Amino acid sequence: MDYMEANDIVYNVDLERALVQKGVSAEHIAYLKANNPKDFFEYYEYYEHISENDKNKVLVETKKIIGISRANVCASFYDNATGRYESELNVYRMATAIEHIRDDALGQLYAWYENLYDPVALIYFSDEDVYKVGRDGNHRSLYANVIGAPFIKADVAYYSRNDEKYKTFLHFKEVCCKYKLESVEPSIYGDPEFTFSYNNEEYVVTGYVNPKINGQYSIEQIDTLASQLKVDWRFIKKDRLISFLKKHSRVSNMVLKALCKDSKQAYRLYQHIWHRNIGKSNQ
Repeated sequence: MDYMEANDIVYNVDLERALVQKGVSAEHIAYLKANNPKDFFEYYEYYEHISENDKNKVLVETKKIIGISRANVCASFYDNATGRYESELNVYRMATAIEHIRDDALGQLYAWYENLYDPVALIYFSDEDVYKVGRDGNHRSLYANVIGAPFIKADVAYYSRNDEKYKTFLHFKEVCCKYKLESVEPSIYGDPEFTFSYNNEEYVVTGYVNPKINGQYSIEQIDTLASQLKVDWRFIKKDRLISFLKKHSRVSNMVLKALCKDSKQAYRLYQHIWHRNIGKSNQ
């Protein structure tokens, strides 16, 4: 199968009609059209891998696999399977899966997914009782879901929620909402990093020197720092930004002067304040 043939199958086969002909229920097709794959990015901030609970070659309920790593999370399961939206799914593998849906009996497909020679790799988030695809198995997991296969064979990495990390995550989320920040999160050194927008550019400020408790900032201290940013950044004056940085961070006077001159080359400016153009792509 060449690229043109694969494209023709993905974009021209009526997937809904093929599913109906195979006996897939209207309710399941409606589910596929109404639900999107979930983005699990934030889960890694408060979930931890418990390797001793990992399992190999087990049957997993397909309906619980709601995270497809290569899929477009802004599109439904159905639209991802039909290639209507841009994603990282491979057109050749999509075409092969659709051919099997068109040509093979539904029971035969169910049995194939339950007896995979190479199991899909899944990550299990125990507190939510859901799975996402890990290093391998995006296409098989997606199309098993599409046909309503009851089970799929998988190697499963077990993750459990750390309640303390989850509490901190929820507070950071609340702080972002309260003070109109892009994000507030711990840096690799344990310091909170504030991300905010200013003049169509995004800044991350880190390196605070306020007292810590056992080497970590308390939630109350984070709230106090965030309260300094309770402004509308579209109208903030640069001297207020400089004043905030001088008061709360280790940024040197050289960097402050460079920032005043809009310099983007100062080494310590990159070291302490990373700014990335976020407006140009939207203009």
